Amino acid sequence: MSYRRRPDGFDGPKSLVSISALLGIALALPSLAPCQADYDRPRSIASVIAEQRDLVLQAVTAYPERSFALGGISFPSLSSIQYMDSARAISPERRDLIRRWLISYEVGLENLESYQRELLFREDSLLVWMPVQSALVADFERMGRRESVTLFLVWVGARGRPENLDWLFIVYGFRSR
Repeated sequence: MSYRRRPDGFDGPKSLVSISALLGIALALPSLAPCQADYDRPRSIASVIAEQRDLVLQAVTAYPERSFALGGISFPSLSSIQYMDSARAISPERRDLIRRWLISYEVGLENLESYQRELLFREDSLLVWMPVQSALVADFERMGRRESVTLFLVWVGARGRPENLDWLFIVYGFRSR
């Protein structure tokens, strides 16, 4: 298993108070407070997109000059997926979305330098380019095309117009299956 610290700064239950404060969630309302079981749980990329689509559409429609929406909750997930053996540099627009997300989570911008390349993955019929921490890229490059892996990932947000949204997830760890 290859694993790096989660990019949103979460390092376990002791951070619950700071994450709750950051998200504007009162811990006095336990039904709204994030629980440990919500972190790094099995979840598909498609399910996060389906769950967040309406909110993202509202955000990019209400503020068309902005054309992006950041995830208020990063949905840390374990996702079973196939590595497609393709890589590319991260576009300036996607890097900007990661930068804005890091700022919103009050995580140091030096974490942005950990993401230089994105790799292509497939979840069922969905093809997704995802930035991968630089320390992990070489491990992926040693794999074969369509090798099945479990990714540790978080949702950053989405950018673009309602008819053509670019959903951004970043990978901070994986294990071979």
